Amino acid sequence: MESSEHNAELVDEHRSQLIQRVSTVMPIADKLLAEGMIHEEVYSNISAARTDEDKMRELFKALHSGGNKVKSAFLSMLRENEPNLVQDLEFHIKQGDQRENKSTTSLKYKEFIRGEYATVQEYNSLPGEHVKLDDRYTEPLIIQKHRLQREREEEIRSRGQNFYLLMDQRDSETYKSTKVERLFDPDEHGDIQRTVILQGHSGTGK
Repeated sequence: MESSEHNAELVDEHRSQLIQRVSTVMPIADKLLAEGMIHEEVYSNISAARTDEDKMRELFKALHSGGNKVKSAFLSMLRENEPNLVQDLEFHIKQGDQRENKSTTSLKYKEFIRGEYATVQEYNSLPGEHVKLDDRYTEPLIIQKHRLQREREEEIRSRGQNFYLLMDQRDSETYKSTKVERLFDPDEHGDIQRTVILQGHSGTGK
């Protein structure tokens, strides 16, 4: 059996929907009055309201002041008068819980993968020696210009540190470097590139 606290949470969480959708306000108000859950003055205000939505707003004032006990009684009466409405609300709550559980599982899995591959063992590492993967990651140098045949040949012949020294020199002299996240930024004319073609050696992160 669900607790009064759980029922009160359901009523509070779906206040706006209940105001819009409950159509048997007066029969519920009659029962609440008969069981001493609301006062005569509150009942008169509910009865005097013109629309069902206005009646529910007046009723919610009493539910708020009455606490969990009155809210739980209201929900029990609503189950009797409009069972389909309550089932619909509870169904959406279960769906929300399932989505939250999936999200939590996904986050835990991501944390596991981060921890599992945060360090790597290199071929020349000593037994039990590991290095951080971030320390072995190289940020790619992206240049925004077509290269000449001679320049491409020089790059192909270059390896290791010499390659990066060559590219840094060209970047400072003639090329305009950029970052991955800025590939689609507007150019000096305000135009945004729709297509980007990446060229470079294999294994460089294209």
